[in-house]
Amino acid sequence: MAGSLTYQVLDSLERFRCLRDHYIQATQGETPRSPFTSHRWLSAWWQAFAHTGKVRVFCLMHGTELRAAVPLMFDVGRLWRLPLRRASFLGGAWGLIGLPASPKADSWEDPFFSWLSSGEAPGWDFLELGPMRTSTRSFTRFLQMLLRRKIPHKVTPLPNPYLTLTGSWDEFLRAKSGNFRSTVRRKEKRLLNERRYTIQRIPNPTPEHLAETVFEVSRQSWQGRSGEAVASRPEGQAFYRFLLAGREEFEVDLTAMRTSGCCVTYLICLHQDRIYHQFDTGFDPKFSELSPGFLVHVHLLKDICSRGILEFNLGYPQPYKERFEPNYHESAKILVFRNPLIAALSTAVEKAKEIIRGPSSLLAPEGR
Repeated sequence: MAGSLTYQVLDSLERFRCLRDHYIQATQGETPRSPFTSHRWLSAWWQAFAHTGKVRVFCLMHGTELRAAVPLMFDVGRLWRLPLRRASFLGGAWGLIGLPASPKADSWEDPFFSWLSSGEAPGWDFLELGPMRTSTRSFTRFLQMLLRRKIPHKVTPLPNPYLTLTGSWDEFLRAKSGNFRSTVRRKEKRLLNERRYTIQRIPNPTPEHLAETVFEVSRQSWQGRSGEAVASRPEGQAFYRFLLAGREEFEVDLTAMRTSGCCVTYLICLHQDRIYHQFDTGFDPKFSELSPGFLVHVHLLKDICSRGILEFNLGYPQPYKERFEPNYHESAKILVFRNPLIAALSTAVEKAKEIIRGPSSLLAPEGR
């Protein structure tokens, strides 16, 4: 490797923790920064889910200066219902990510992929990254590298919904349709008439707050019953506790709706750099007629609209989020195939989907 650029690969959480200050400094230039690529998030996820696969962090160094760090989980994933060896960004694709690289890292992607394709890295059949904003430098450079090396890959658009919050709640409402405003009034009036429900926002909640809200509701939610909700599993609950043990890089925000001492619905967000990122939400199906998920979103938005927050990022595109009439960031997921045969199978499967379901189905996110 030219000059003084070298790379090292971390395979233990202890070594990654020792890299904390260097990692934070190297990623300061990300615009905007994402809590889902923060050292705090990645460390908590690694600690809670290390048993599910092998974790490796590719680090590109210039002397003692960290220029790029790409943390990957190697496990078994499913592609078109086929179990295959997967490499993916550590921590799951919960929100927009940017590959953690310093603005000085002009050539991190080639050394990274050379290592990934060598016998030094754990085995993999496909690499899954994203969603990433397509306008970012890291996305552009990585895609250019794939094209230059003629590596088989697929880019799937995954528009990222968000709300602009520059102004008061009243100003926010005036920018929305009459139908949205009437929906808010109708649902808030019904809740007020019920009188037995309360909604509370709790910045930086404790593990005890989560146990009596998030953990309980998550088990009852449809995501929990299907095994998809993080907080419905013991390792997911451990992840939350590890995450709350830190106070750096971003803030955790909980909004919960209760009645008669029990929680009905919750909304977990991460707050960093004047942007709120929706992470986890769920509700008890017994209360679905009240639209509790919609109401906790409205309660949080009303509370933060005049606090200098610029954006509420809604994460994955899902039908219920359309009710908020969001704008969209252009983002996409990248699948990289180790074997050309798998790439060919991917093309055949997608063509079959277009014939059977129509092309619009390609934008729908996979179940989580």
